[in-house]
Amino acid sequence: MQKLTTEQINKLYTFTKKHYVDYYDLQTELVDHLSNGIEAQWQENEKLSFDDALQLEFKKFGIFGFTDLVSEKQAKMTKRYNKLILSILKTYFTLPKVLLTILLFLVVFLIFQNTTSRIHVLVCLLAIPMLILFGKSLKHAINKTKRKKSGKKLWMFEEVISSYGQSIFLFQLIAHLPQALSSPNTLNNILNTSVGSMITSAIVILFLLMMYIIVYVIPSEAREHIIKAHPEYNLV
Repeated sequence: MQKLTTEQINKLYTFTKKHYVDYYDLQTELVDHLSNGIEAQWQENEKLSFDDALQLEFKKFGIFGFTDLVSEKQAKMTKRYNKLILSILKTYFTLPKVLLTILLFLVVFLIFQNTTSRIHVLVCLLAIPMLILFGKSLKHAINKTKRKKSGKKLWMFEEVISSYGQSIFLFQLIAHLPQALSSPNTLNNILNTSVGSMITSAIVILFLLMMYIIVYVIPSEAREHIIKAHPEYNLV
């Protein structure tokens, strides 16, 4: 049976890249799929050219080409990333880290109880971590552009980690924050009660822990997590 040459396989990688598949792991998956399809076609018609067989295989992906597959893989990787966040977050509610969590909660609660500018404290506790995250996200976007131009391989799970899983929940928070701040009296009424301060403190600590995990913990262990998802990454 006719097999693809190394040159033809390289052409498949170039083909996937031209069709907006930037990630090497997904390119490899598609190249493997296209290769099997082309070789299956050659079994039925040996005279079929490589280019014609490739176009026939590509048509099987529909009018949107590889777009749907990329979106599907992105969703799966983001889901894996969110599970990773939750698994790490749980450790902060078990010994010995739960002691640190309780201490942080008490510190925030006491700050709310002993200041008259509770809303300003709340805004700072939420805004400063988000500014750090957006600064790092911008830096990542610049580095990604440089890596892409230099021809270095991009990996989907590495992208999810480096872009902080798109930080969807943060965008939602930002969208609702102006609405919450537009009713300062309501917020003050909540923060002026001990129960309200406790609940707000708990939410703030949960938010800060997630931010710490997203911005520092996972990126510091990124290589280990990527290798678990893609063992071949260790060979690059």
